[in-house]
Amino acid sequence: MDDPSSHQKNKLQTEEKILLAAKKVFIEKGFDGASTSDIARAAGVNKALLHYYFRSKEKLFQQVFRQCIIELWEKSFSILGQPIDLFDKIKLFINKTTEAYLSAPRTLNFVMYEITKWDNSMASLFSDELEKIFLPNVEVFYKQVEQEARKGTIKPVDPFSLLLDIVSLIQLPLTHGLIILNLNTYHNIKDPYTFFKERAQHTAESIIHCLRSDC
Repeated sequence: MDDPSSHQKNKLQTEEKILLAAKKVFIEKGFDGASTSDIARAAGVNKALLHYYFRSKEKLFQQVFRQCIIELWEKSFSILGQPIDLFDKIKLFINKTTEAYLSAPRTLNFVMYEITKWDNSMASLFSDELEKIFLPNVEVFYKQVEQEARKGTIKPVDPFSLLLDIVSLIQLPLTHGLIILNLNTYHNIKDPYTFFKERAQHTAESIIHCLRSDC
């Protein structure tokens, strides 16, 4: 008699193998350019098995995209919900977000590219997932910003605009990393990783300086 636990383990291993292959293919070719044949070939399985586990390219893409969102943002956005000093929170959030982007630059570019193509149906599809990951922690951050402004620790600022500024200052240089790296010789950037990590520290210091009520 087959061991049910062994069967379940094999099933999970096959699913994971397909997901890893799908992630690689989607990042390389995008949703539009990838085919289930490409993914099955990369995973070393036949198309029938791929469809058995994931039914369609769209459902497989949803799984991969969710994983990418978690990989890029779950840990850093969880920092926004922590009960720590606001300035320390900003520094840590910028540092961890930068580290996540630097560890997976192709994943970042893939997610940003696919988001630009979203229609209402795609946005609706991921809205619940995004809310689970982001909303509770973001709301804690918003309330903390408002409290610190009332106490006079920081200047009055719209919390949403502040978070948007922080994310933009981290993300824009990294999503345009090829342009930066093409200027490598002129700017004498010998180690891009160190450059972007140092830039993250400078970004945090600049934001905090602008927020301080005594500046």
